[in-house]
Amino acid sequence: MGLNEAESDYFILLVQIQRAGTQSLKRKFERDLQKIKTKSQDIATRVAVDARLSDSDAAQFYSSWLYAAVRQLSSIPEFQNRSRLLEKYNIKKDELNRVVDFLISTNLCIEKSGKVLIGPNKTHLDSKSPLVYLHHKNWRLKGIEKHNNLNENELMYSAPFTVSANDFLLFREKIVQLIQELVEITDSSKPETLACFNADLFFIE
Repeated sequence: MGLNEAESDYFILLVQIQRAGTQSLKRKFERDLQKIKTKSQDIATRVAVDARLSDSDAAQFYSSWLYAAVRQLSSIPEFQNRSRLLEKYNIKKDELNRVVDFLISTNLCIEKSGKVLIGPNKTHLDSKSPLVYLHHKNWRLKGIEKHNNLNENELMYSAPFTVSANDFLLFREKIVQLIQELVEITDSSKPETLACFNADLFFIE
């Protein structure tokens, strides 16, 4: 059926629930099913992660959008040296060097023959990390800065709505699937420009 391991486990549990001979066994399978559903909603389990930064390194990396921006730009040939990175952003040379040196020290970038290249490691914050707030804040502020200068190819969308509880979860799953597809596409896409994707879905209390 082309199912992955988690999907196969889920399907088998559905069958076992229908075949359970006692209510206690059925409830046990239902609890196992719920664990799989809960785990599948965690983006970290759906996106490959190569690197786990130490707490101190993670605190520094997520303290500013600049770290991630410089790291991603280093995948584009035009920006694979410090002078071009310095021209890209209106920052002091010492600040840029501090960012680049940090990225190299954590293997998020590598320096080779005078070029700053994107490293083999990726990062992903756990949803329970205290740094998640900073990460989202940094990039949403960049989005707000960009709002008045969008071109015809860019997109921003905000839409408060009413919805059933089941459809809310359906929207969430579709967004997670989109994120998976985005990661797969960017992994094989030719680096030509730096972009940012922000997604929010939440209850308004």
